[in-house]
Amino acid sequence: MLDMIATGRLAPGRIVTRTVGLHQASAVLESLETYGPTGVVVIDDFRDPFAP
Repeated sequence: MLDMIATGRLAPGRIVTRTVGLHQASAVLESLETYGPTGVVVIDDFRDPFAP
């Protein structure tokens, strides 16, 4: 699969509909009951927004 990504035959980024921070993950999980579009949400920011 990694070879397919490297050669451009597979583009996993095409299924990512949006990216969110870890602090938004609970809202995304809550929305799963009514979530309609095809695709995935990726958590790409793991920083603590409340850290000094």
